[in-house]
Amino acid sequence: MTPTQRQYPSTDHLSVLTAVTLLGYTVIRLLKLPILQIETTWRGAPALWEIPGSVFILLLVGLLVAFGTDGLFRSHAFYSSKDTKWQTWIHWILPTATAMLLGLWLNQIDITTGWITGLVVSVIGLLGVLLIEYLTVAEETRPVDNLIYEAVAYLILIVGAVQLSNVAMFWRVGWMFVLASLITWRLLRNVTLTTQDKRWIALGLGLSMAFANWALAYWAQTGLTRGLILLAIYYPAFGLLKRGIKEVPERNALLEYGAVGVVTLVLAMLM
Repeated sequence: MTPTQRQYPSTDHLSVLTAVTLLGYTVIRLLKLPILQIETTWRGAPALWEIPGSVFILLLVGLLVAFGTDGLFRSHAFYSSKDTKWQTWIHWILPTATAMLLGLWLNQIDITTGWITGLVVSVIGLLGVLLIEYLTVAEETRPVDNLIYEAVAYLILIVGAVQLSNVAMFWRVGWMFVLASLITWRLLRNVTLTTQDKRWIALGLGLSMAFANWALAYWAQTGLTRGLILLAIYYPAFGLLKRGIKEVPERNALLEYGAVGVVTLVLAMLM
């Protein structure tokens, strides 16, 4: 058996993860949880921060999904507990982000109209992310699996920008920094760069996306437009840094990423 052969996750693990996530989504939607109020001062003026109780349940769902995926990926045939490169925490990133973003989306749907449909879509989406994450656990995976994985990562980045477009500026910038940094770190897993280079790229792109998200807040646009603009910034920057951090990128690479960035930006302007 070679690492390029497809390995599929245990249905028992998937069913438990799905049940826990469904329970969390239901609790968030049906229970009226109290709001945590934090009173402080900001630049000499009083400030009041309100954190809905549903946020804590959503964070708990994210933690449960993260720890649940740990057992799922450790059961992979090519996981080696003796190899430090196979630490499973890096495989928590996309499933956890997906579970939390879907929870935010579900909480905005009217429970009397499309909430059940949204719940089904959320389950299918989470299972899809878990499956593609599992298929890419091995360091040598099929090119098509890696391509799908990158597309899913970019999609989660856009969805994150859309879902976070209505929250307070502090949380919007902070969560975008965390999301972009972690996704970048995960996408660099099998890239032949030093760990230090990967850290700098993840940190730099995370900060760039956070500041871009902050700047876009002062321009009226839809969440989808904001997500596409951020993708137009992220995709070329990530591709060029991944290929050319030690040397000047090839002309074809510059044209490829530049063209994708321009096309995405034009689409954003037309939205």
